[in-house]
Amino acid sequence: MSLRTEKRASERHAHTGAITFSIFNQQNCVDAQALDYGTNGLKFKSTCALQPGTTICIRVKPGECGSHPESFCGSLPSVTLAEVKWCRKTDAPDASFYEVGVHFYPPHY
Repeated sequence: MSLRTEKRASERHAHTGAITFSIFNQQNCVDAQALDYGTNGLKFKSTCALQPGTTICIRVKPGECGSHPESFCGSLPSVTLAEVKWCRKTDAPDASFYEVGVHFYPPHY
């Protein structure tokens, strides 16, 4: 049995909001579902496998913030860049899904 060591620098909050992502500087967007988030990162579910180290652009789908607590929209920018840290295939019986963990890039002001 393998034990996973917690490496997160901030507390995570469960949230199942709709997002889209694209590989940085590419036009094709993929729909995904956020699973949890924190100030430094996000875990989401997608039908696409992503390689660790890939830079992606994440967008909260329009209207998502209106139906969820303000804390979600306050912590997750509507558009942000992130680095894929890990990607694992899930055992969903109805389809092939991947869970993806990303770390947000800090804003450059």
